[in-house]
Amino acid sequence: NDCPRLLERMFKTYYGPDGPDNNINNVVVQDSCLRGGASLVSLPTKGNGMATKFATPNALRPDGTYDIGSPTVPDLLKSNSWDFVIMNDHTQSPARL
Repeated sequence: NDCPRLLERMFKTYYGPDGPDNNINNVVVQDSCLRGGASLVSLPTKGNGMATKFATPNALRPDGTYDIGSPTVPDLLKSNSWDFVIMNDHTQSPARL
């Protein structure tokens, strides 16, 4: 389940240079710090843990690094260029601390 990248792909398809408005200036970028089963309390302390899990050919970027999202919440929030931020708890236990 990779909803952030799914949404990025959908927006790029519609709003990007191949979309109906054919606007090459539309930039859609997402970043995420995802960890299955994490809560809003555990994610900032444990991060996503992906560096050791997703070093796969499908995650390999042209520059030789791997697309693993932001490893920690502080890394994710370093950028101040966000239009919006979505925080989501483990969907089976919303808002449970």
